[in-house]
Amino acid sequence: MKGKVLLGLLISFSSFFAHTPSVHSEPADIFKPVVDDIKQQIPSGLSMRLPSYIPPSDTPMYPFVEADEKGLRVNIGIKPDCASSASPNSCIIGAIAAVAPKAVKNWPPKGDNRQQVNLDNGVSGFFFTRGKGEAKLNYVAWEQDKQTFGIVALAQVASQKELLDIAKSMTGEEAINSEQ
Repeated sequence: MKGKVLLGLLISFSSFFAHTPSVHSEPADIFKPVVDDIKQQIPSGLSMRLPSYIPPSDTPMYPFVEADEKGLRVNIGIKPDCASSASPNSCIIGAIAAVAPKAVKNWPPKGDNRQQVNLDNGVSGFFFTRGKGEAKLNYVAWEQDKQTFGIVALAQVASQKELLDIAKSMTGEEAINSEQ
């Protein structure tokens, strides 16, 4: 249920995670296995920026890529077979997304506790929440490269500060484009 809410809210917003490195170099290790998937699946004309920073966690995290006409999502699951399970949304704890301009319905994004935030590299965006209790989600969304990027995580998994640190690391990363 949590995962279904998470994915639904991420798509509707179209609108992880010690010490934040000051110099961005390459995607965090967790994302290296999916870089080729991103290059193959990213819709034409869209780019993806992966975070170079993810806070330390005792929870194993497994990324998997999904793409459609709205954009590309790198979901973070807590099971290695999350993507192929009968109910993948039940094991997703967060995601990062590159959203196609035509899929953004509301800017600034709608949500509770919305506040404008300054990210690195001259980029600003918004932090906001949706949901309540165990289903509460924290979001950061911003516009860069003439498209929208977003991060979402269960509030119990990633705090506002952690999401902002992740977003800041994404703004300075080299964009990944389609191989097509």
